[in-house]
Amino acid sequence: MQRPYNDPIYRRATATLKANPQPCALQLHGCTGQADTLDHQPRITDHTHQRGTRCCTLVPACKACNSSDGATAGNRTRSTGYTWP
Repeated sequence: MQRPYNDPIYRRATATLKANPQPCALQLHGCTGQADTLDHQPRITDHTHQRGTRCCTLVPACKACNSSDGATAGNRTRSTGYTWP
C-alpha cells in the first residue's frame, strides 16, 4: 500500500502550493499565516486512505498549525497514565 504522502496527487498539490503561495486555512494558535504544507482532512489517522477515492481534502496550512493539529489529535488518543494529585 502506498503511503498517502507519496501519492502523486499529494505531491502535485504540494508543488502547486510552493509555486502559488496560499494563506493558512487552519489559523490555529501560533499560525504564521502563510501555508507551506498541506493538511489532510479528515486526518490520516482518522480513516483508511484509499488512493483515487477522494477520501481526503488537502487544505493549505502553515507548518505550525499542521503540527499543532496533529499533536492535538495524537494527545487525545493517548493516555499518559498521569493523574492530578
